[in-house]
Amino acid sequence: MKIFKIIIGFLLLIGAGREFIDASRQLGSLFSPGIIIGILIMLVLSTWLIGSGFSAGKFKFKSFEFIKFFVISFMTFAIVALFSLGQ
Repeated sequence: MKIFKIIIGFLLLIGAGREFIDASRQLGSLFSPGIIIGILIMLVLSTWLIGSGFSAGKFKFKSFEFIKFFVISFMTFAIVALFSLGQ
């Protein structure tokens, strides 16, 4: 079950990165509030899935571990978005 959570979390990040670029192209702006709020929700959801998959105990939102996994999730999102922008 833990491996499934990690895979789903990374797939959500890949989809969010691609969708961010596609929606930004359609709207003509990278900083639309609707897109940014949606992406932040997807990042938190993906962080929770990936973090709970890797942690041995209960995964807490108010912890250093959450920040560590949020940075990993954001970097994955940014890399996918940059590759999608390049295509």
